[in-house]
Amino acid sequence: MNILIYDDHEIVTEAIESYFLKQSHEIKLVRKHNVSDTLAYLHDNDVEIIISDLLSDEDVGFSLFEQVFHLYPHIKIIVYTSVTNEFIKDMLLEMGVTEIINKKEPLNSLWNSVQTLCQNITRPTKKTNTKLVKLTKKEKEIALLLAKGLSAKEIADLLSSSVNTINNQKNNLLDKFGCTNSTELIVKLAQSGLITLL
Repeated sequence: MNILIYDDHEIVTEAIESYFLKQSHEIKLVRKHNVSDTLAYLHDNDVEIIISDLLSDEDVGFSLFEQVFHLYPHIKIIVYTSVTNEFIKDMLLEMGVTEIINKKEPLNSLWNSVQTLCQNITRPTKKTNTKLVKLTKKEKEIALLLAKGLSAKEIADLLSSSVNTINNQKNNLLDKFGCTNSTELIVKLAQSGLITLL
């Protein structure tokens, strides 16, 4: 089980890592202390669980979580925070955070949550190595327009093409990357670094 711990205070991530490693050596832990390093690591490595502070010097929280849920929907997030505001906690749960643990609680509470998640997580099937697959200029153009939420007709108008042609090219992309819909396709292309979402 691969777990990423994010907090801008190293003492916090060190304490969590030390406690967890005493409990089990079957987990892989990585500690990150800024958002850019966190996102770079997620791009290149498989992570099942993120333990993250809510507030930091970079005002992480919602912004980081939204990016994770968009690009890596299989990742479970445990928020480890001193924030007690019920409205904020409700918002976090609504956006998809798995659990919220208060920093005043013993580390055993955090460990128990991770253990429960580990038992319930189904590892995703091995991904197609899309990094070896390239997009043509036209495919990339269509993928980026799909990522903006444009319909086949809108894309056809922009590219001076027919709706049928755009639909055929979109279906070819879905087949090429083993996806069932445009959203899954965009996520996979972004994860593979084949397109960049702004």
